[in-house]
Amino acid sequence: TIAHVEEVHAALAQRLGDAGGFARAGKYHGSLPAAEREHAHRAFLVGELAVIVATVAFGMGIDKPDIRHIVHWGAPKTVEEYYQQIGRAGRDGLPATCELVVADADFSKYRSEFYTRGLSAQARDVMFASTDALRAFAADGAGCRRAALLRFFGERPPFASGRCGTCDNCVALARAGGDSASLARDFAR
Repeated sequence: TIAHVEEVHAALAQRLGDAGGFARAGKYHGSLPAAEREHAHRAFLVGELAVIVATVAFGMGIDKPDIRHIVHWGAPKTVEEYYQQIGRAGRDGLPATCELVVADADFSKYRSEFYTRGLSAQARDVMFASTDALRAFAADGAGCRRAALLRFFGERPPFASGRCGTCDNCVALARAGGDSASLARDFAR
């Protein structure tokens, strides 16, 4: 939300400043004047801003290959939206991380009239199923996140073990002394 952007931006701007060679944090949302939105957008794209705090609309216009970290402050409405948004990270093939910081209320609000107004009963059911799947994804502290996303979209994970070896749950399993052989991946396929 706009309020969250303002709150998080203020906290980051205070913490980051220009310390350590990082440019200040920028912000982007629909209530800013057009010139300020354009400046933030361009500054982020050319690397003048290391961090941008924005509403979802910002990410739709981003084609920046070297985004290293995405943090969702609250849940997207559906798995489809989440997947589209995290797809902005690491487009250059280098490591990137995505974090989802949520509370259960983030998901519950999507059942309100505000979010479902104008949807047919069938479309509402599809949205609710996807929201519930994202809630389960966020709460799962053991399963492979990459495999869960692939299965949601009807795809079979390409790793025989069913574990990618790189998501937070797979890394935690390996650190805890889990079966490291189950994390092995065959890249020959």
